[in-house]
Order: sequence, then structure tokens, then C-alpha cells
Amino acid sequence: MAVAVENFQAELEKARETLNKVDENIKKITGRDPTEARNARFQSQVGNNEGRENAQARNRIPPRFQGRLSSRDEQEKRHDGPTHTKRIVREGNDGRPTPLVAIGNPKGWRNDDYEEGELPRKGAIHSSITAPNADRKTREEALAQQSKDVKVKDRNRRMFGSLLGTLAKFRMEESSQKDKEEKRARIEQRLEETARQEKESLRKERNELFMERKRQQAHVRRLEWKMHRLREHDEWATRQQPLMKFIKLTTTPPLYYKPKVWTPKTEELLKESQRKLKEMLETRRKELEEELLRVEEKAIARLERVRERGYRVAPASEQDAELEELEAEIEMYALALGEEKEEDMELHPEKVSQGPLTFPKHDPDEPMDSA
Repeated sequence: MAVAVENFQAELEKARETLNKVDENIKKITGRDPTEARNARFQSQVGNNEGRENAQARNRIPPRFQGRLSSRDEQEKRHDGPTHTKRIVREGNDGRPTPLVAIGNPKGWRNDDYEEGELPRKGAIHSSITAPNADRKTREEALAQQSKDVKVKDRNRRMFGSLLGTLAKFRMEESSQKDKEEKRARIEQRLEETARQEKESLRKERNELFMERKRQQAHVRRLEWKMHRLREHDEWATRQQPLMKFIKLTTTPPLYYKPKVWTPKTEELLKESQRKLKEMLETRRKELEEELLRVEEKAIARLERVRERGYRVAPASEQDAELEELEAEIEMYALALGEEKEEDMELHPEKVSQGPLTFPKHDPDEPMDSA
């Protein structure tokens, strides 16, 4: 069993190195260490709370300034109303103040020229509509007169040809511009499709890395649990070895003794006790091997499922099922390690208070007093 523990220890070191490599790959893609994600979230929450508190503190007005601001606001309200007036001294008025004039009046209207609630009257605008000229020609007459003039016809023909040429040029430019826009649209569509594929590929790679990290964590936990079970068995088998020199009685609880004088009968009883003890050791060893084999077969079956799909990204349903299985396995190993240690302390309190159970050293050839 000691060799098996050493083998598991070497395998555990390799698994931890693989887990560290997976964490480094995740850090390269996401830009953060997956082992520090919880601390980062906590710090961000604390930073946001501090930022809000600082903003509230900056917006808060000290008590010694509140009285000044309130008095200034009241003064502004009193002087900003529509009835606020002021006497203005104008040039050419012999320095005498004019009647009360509203501040902000652009035309300087006097308030005493109008009654309360009456608005000033605007100046009237004369109409510019004039009677039509009776001598003006109609459109038909103007066209008939122009059709008789050859120069007018030539000018109209040239203008019409120029207009057609301009329209043809615009049509060609529009067609060329349309082709360019279609080409640009196709290029943009290809770029968007490429970016979408890269983003999807990166997301799948990230999910697969996190899934691989969870597999490695389960593998490390499984190896730790195996080493724990092997060490437990070795410690238990070591504690049973001194009993090989004692005769086990059939009482309940069983008692062990070594006769002072050996007889053929006691030697036969000793051999029978040794045989039963060896059978018990062998039975416990086989049970442990079967337990470890079942755990290993379960892990191998899960790894074979991954290899069958060629390490491609599984559908969301398969990923969720595998993730739940891995998390349950990790939790089971963690609880098993903790519970077994607590059970050992509860069942064997002498291990904690007095150290491991030991037998007194003695010479096997020296006879012991019988119980």
C-alpha cells in the first residue's frame, strides 16, 4: 500500500500542475485569474459603494452655507417677477427719472400707457397685393410666339440635350455608386459574420476551459480522497499487526492474551487467531480495492464520453448535466474527507488526547503473564 500511496502522490502533483495550466489559459482568454474572481467581485462592490458615498458627500451642502444660499434664493425670487420695475435716467431728459419701466422691455414701453392685463398693440403692415396687368400674355400665346423663332428652338433643343446628358451622367454615377454600396455591404456582412464566428469560437473555448478546470478539480479531489483512504487502511493494518502474537478470545468485546506457558492447544489457538486476522486484513484490502476501482471506472466512463465526441463543445444540456455531476462529485469528496476525519476523532478520542494507539514493546521470546 505504501507504493500505491507514492504513485497517487505523484499523480496528484501532475494533476495539480495541469490544473494550474488550465487556470493560466483561462487567464489569457478572460484577462483575470479564476481563483481571484470572488475577491474581484467583492472589491468592485465595495468600490461602487464608496463611489456612491463620495458622490453624495460632494453633493451635500455644509450646514454653515445653507442659510446664505436660502437667503440668496429668496432675493432672486423677489426681483425676478414680472412686476419688478426700476426708474431709468435717460439722456435728453434733463437728468429726471422716467416713469416706472419694466426691466427687460426691449422697446421701453411705459407701464402707465396700458391698463392692467392689456398687451401693447403692434404696428399694422400694409398689403402688397396689386391688381393683375390686363396686357399680360397667356402661356399658350407665349409658346406660340416662341415656336416661330428659330433661335429659341435651337436654344431649347440644346438645353434639352444638355438635360438628357446630365440625367444620363447621373444615372451612370448612381449605378456605379450602387455597385460600390452593394460591395461595401457584402464586405461589412462578411466582417460581421467573421467577428460573430470568432466571438462564438472564443465563447466555446472559454466554456470548454472552465469545464476542463472543473474536471481537473474533480480529479485532484478524487486523488486526495484515494490517498486518504489508503493511508487510513495502512494505519489500521499497522495497528493490527501486534495482535498476530496474541490469542483472540470469543468473548464480546473480544479479548487478546498471550499465555505464559505455551502448549500445543494454545499454539493451535494462536494459529487460528492469526489466520482469522489475516483473513480480515485481506477482506478489508479487497473491499478498499473494489471501492477505489468503482470510483476510477466512473471517472474513466466520463472521460470516454468526452473522447468520443472528439473534445468538441457539447450541447448546453450535456454541459449542464456534466457540470452538475462534477460539482456533486467534488462536494462528495470534500464532505467525505471532512466527515471521516471528524468521525475518526469521535470514535477514537485517544488519537487526539493521547496520540495513536500503541502496544508495549517486548521480546517475542519472552513469555507474558496470562490474563
